[in-house]
Amino acid sequence: MFHLLLLAKDPMFSSGQITFGIIFFIAFVIIISFMYLKDKGMHKKKL
Repeated sequence: MFHLLLLAKDPMFSSGQITFGIIFFIAFVIIISFMYLKDKGMHKKKL
């Protein structure tokens, strides 16, 4: 629903590109958080 509103305002991107961007962003955030938590646990063990 959000990407349709964004598409109406800015026709420069197709709905497929916006959907890909949203999915890529969510995946990026999940991967970065997972790596951060894994790294944080490693640093706790060293101290």
